[in-house]
Amino acid sequence: MAVRRSDIIIVALVALMASLSAVPSASWAFLMLTGLLLVFYLPGYAIMRAAFLKPRTGFAGAIFAVGLSLVATTFCGFALHYANALTPVGWLIALGGVTVVACGIAWLRDSRGVSRRNKPMEYPRLRFGQAAMLVVAAVIVAGTIMLARHQVIDKQEFAYTELWMLSRDKSSNDVTIGISNVERSDSLYDLELILDGRTIAVRGPVHLRVGQSWTLDISLPVIAGSEGRFEARLFKDGDNQRVYRRVWLQAGTAG
Repeated sequence: MAVRRSDIIIVALVALMASLSAVPSASWAFLMLTGLLLVFYLPGYAIMRAAFLKPRTGFAGAIFAVGLSLVATTFCGFALHYANALTPVGWLIALGGVTVVACGIAWLRDSRGVSRRNKPMEYPRLRFGQAAMLVVAAVIVAGTIMLARHQVIDKQEFAYTELWMLSRDKSSNDVTIGISNVERSDSLYDLELILDGRTIAVRGPVHLRVGQSWTLDISLPVIAGSEGRFEARLFKDGDNQRVYRRVWLQAGTAG
């Protein structure tokens, strides 16, 4: 009986170790290994042991365990979504819990199913072509998960350029102008400074990498009879016919 239950004990211990690996000190490699086991094998094997008194071993059994694990992972995902717990810790606890519970059921079945041991439930026969298709499907699923993870990490929800302007204080003509590139690629900017409709300065081209910022401090000239409307116009990637961003303030007032 001890030999019979050894696989249940091993699977349950590995699942517990995987669930406890959520502590901050766990290494990335260990988290990856235990995470793959929990997603692709351990829950399915435990469910298979709980459902069948004499589960088939070998290649067919391994493929069946992978399929059951993917099903368990899907249902755990729904449960975690509704529980607002779609986090690495939530996944480890959910999949580890399913594995441990199924191992417990398998342990009880082994204890009470001695008289039925000679009449195990049989699996449908798995042909080589079917097994190959299942393996290919598992590889596609794994590749899709990795691709989706990469795209989610690299995805930039919004792409824009920020142009801003502010004065030093309410009575000062000193102004600071800033440009921030939050686009998806490096960009060239040209800045035109206008006071009361007259161009007083041009700066550029300013090359900014993604996430980089640039600032300019300028002291506005005092012109008799001027209304003091100061405007900055930004042009992008050499297109001087289209104003890409525009900000302005009234000189001598807060920006």
